[in-house]
Amino acid sequence: MVTVRTFGIQKHHPNTLPQLPVQYFFITVTPKENKRRPALKEVDKIALRRWRKRGFYSETVLVKLLQKHGYHAVRIPVSNPSLSPLPDIMARKGPHSFAFEVKNATYYAYFPKSQIDKLFRFLNELIPSDQQYKHALIGAHLGKKWTFKEISWADWEKDKLPDKVRILKRDRGNFNLEKSYCAD
Repeated sequence: MVTVRTFGIQKHHPNTLPQLPVQYFFITVTPKENKRRPALKEVDKIALRRWRKRGFYSETVLVKLLQKHGYHAVRIPVSNPSLSPLPDIMARKGPHSFAFEVKNATYYAYFPKSQIDKLFRFLNELIPSDQQYKHALIGAHLGKKWTFKEISWADWEKDKLPDKVRILKRDRGNFNLEKSYCAD
């Protein structure tokens, strides 16, 4: 910010040629005020932490639920969305491998195409077995209820994944932890 102060006008002397009056300026330069808001307010930081804890909580609960049903499961602690193809949870039961993407919501959960694509890339690039034994699953923790949907390999291979996959609280899903893929 620049502040300009003016002080008086100089008069010309009678025995010199008339000149235009000269005005003196004193310029004071002060640092520019930062008019941008801070990146995050303290209240926003607390809300963001609480929102992220919800996701971590659901992931931990699902790992325990999978272990209770005979799966070997582990939560993959990736704290931010990244381009690396890592699921939220990886599980195994017999010859079957599962990659889970998990959301915690009240009534519905949306899964963007990019997150589903990561599941398939993870299974395709890092799990050395046949496709019949690799499963990409999305799961929504809706209150006390869990709903799971398995996404088909055919959709991924033909590049026909929808832009968003939605799970509603009233949906049944197409995957059941107790009955699906029992040890072969």
